[in-house]
Amino acid sequence: MGRAGRLRTAHVSASSAAAVTLRIHRSHGGQGRFALEAGPFTSVLDLLFTAQRRFDRSLVFRFACRIGVCGSCAVRINGREGLACRTRARDVGPEIALEPLRHLPVVRDLAVDLRPFRAAYAAALPALRPSAEVRTAPTPRAPALPEIGGQGDCIACAACYSASETVATAPGYPGAAALIRAASLLADPRDGAHAARIGALTPWLALDDPEATVVCPKGLRHETALARLRAVAARAGADAQA
Repeated sequence: MGRAGRLRTAHVSASSAAAVTLRIHRSHGGQGRFALEAGPFTSVLDLLFTAQRRFDRSLVFRFACRIGVCGSCAVRINGREGLACRTRARDVGPEIALEPLRHLPVVRDLAVDLRPFRAAYAAALPALRPSAEVRTAPTPRAPALPEIGGQGDCIACAACYSASETVATAPGYPGAAALIRAASLLADPRDGAHAARIGALTPWLALDDPEATVVCPKGLRHETALARLRAVAARAGADAQA
């Protein structure tokens, strides 16, 4: 298909377009309300590009992959965290309000500074730390692979961090993404930092974070990871007392 054909395919025809109003948090002034049109498959990120291109080039937001893999475009959409690239505008409604993620410093408009989230994430010791025997250890057996891979699908978008009321009320809490990563590593027999990881996270394992599961774009269940961490911590405590 030629270039012109691609452009025609991307065009929203008048018959399929629906009017939407985009309201955007602006941190440094500038236009914050845009009357736009959305087709059946128009994403919220598409609307942001349209608003920026047609009306206000100073509008700032993050994006990268545009296919829900990188997590860069996470924002609050009508009061709930989501990926702008994977949220269809028509599924939200005729009024779409966009805000930056909570609990993180705003750089400008919808772009936030992720360094506090990444620092909290680091508390889980998120890198695999091979044990001394890893060179001779077998490849993880098939039953362990789903546990490692499933919880390892986190894209670190910080949606759970933003939605969490626990982050707001418990200073130092590492967040659901960190706990999910830790649970993934605990299922990996090659990792040699189980004790250190559990020791670092044990103070936070009594806290619940129900909002994390609700907003996770990958459908990861924070409560499942938390239950695994609590079980490992309980076994470690029992072994220490034996």
